[in-house]
Amino acid sequence: MVLWFALGPDGGPKAIGSALTCRVGYQQVALYRHVFVAKEKGFFEKHGLDVELIQFADANQQLQALLAGQIDAAGLSNMNVVLTVEHKEPGTLRLGPFLVWKEDAFPDYIISRKEAGIKSLKELEGRTIGLHPGSAVKAFCLAVLSPVIDTNKCTFIEITPGTMYAALASGRVDALYCMDPVPTVAVEKGVAEVLLPNPMARLVPPPTPISALTFTSKGTRDGPDKARRIIAGVEDAIEYMRKPGTEKDVAEIVAKYTGASAELSLKMNRSEYWKTSEIDRKRVQELADKFAECGAAPARVDTKDLVLTPQDLGVK
Repeated sequence: MVLWFALGPDGGPKAIGSALTCRVGYQQVALYRHVFVAKEKGFFEKHGLDVELIQFADANQQLQALLAGQIDAAGLSNMNVVLTVEHKEPGTLRLGPFLVWKEDAFPDYIISRKEAGIKSLKELEGRTIGLHPGSAVKAFCLAVLSPVIDTNKCTFIEITPGTMYAALASGRVDALYCMDPVPTVAVEKGVAEVLLPNPMARLVPPPTPISALTFTSKGTRDGPDKARRIIAGVEDAIEYMRKPGTEKDVAEIVAKYTGASAELSLKMNRSEYWKTSEIDRKRVQELADKFAECGAAPARVDTKDLVLTPQDLGVK
């Protein structure tokens, strides 16, 4: 815990209490822009938090760190991973604000290396395909491609976002199932072309509450004030991003954490989020059911008690 300061009447710092220190996980992809903005624009500090952002290579590692108590929240956990954990140990996790993919708000693409001459999904059979690390993307990729090709004839390689472009450009892989900024960068530089935008839409029609700010049940029970403040900071960031005229500022923040330029960040599809008061709980259950049906989750999970409400955290 550290001292928490605000501006006093004279414009100088004024101690008004103690800030709670906490650690929030993220990955090097643009989807975490709500967390990046909360950190960079001071929204966490506004709610009395001293937040350290911790980078992870994939969602599985991030969630393992959360379960081990090494971080206080996972900036986003894919529902595939969440449902797998909940199937094995019901009541382990709680979900806050959601990232929602819509018809014009999605980050995922299947792209191919131009020199490979691949023009359709059918031509991916027998090829080497790079994947964003973690079980979720592979499950989605197999579910999308299995109706079209024999995926047993393909080679799948997990590649960290920071090295995906190089792997494609060098010919190490023929195609990528990836998320921004990688596809926007690769297409912009003329290395790749898009085979399928928004492949998730082939599995679940939008809107798709694909992932969420994640806590452990123990964390929300033993430290509800910390969880409440983290959510409040993130939701302030969501409100900020919804305001007209903030796009350039947000793009510059995304560039800082992803390595893509602000100009390229502006070309990416926007991300949309549901605050806790906006979560469509029925839609979350429908997604969980669909994932179980298509094999992206091990079994059906009842999400009724999985999703946090403002009342859970003592917010009236």
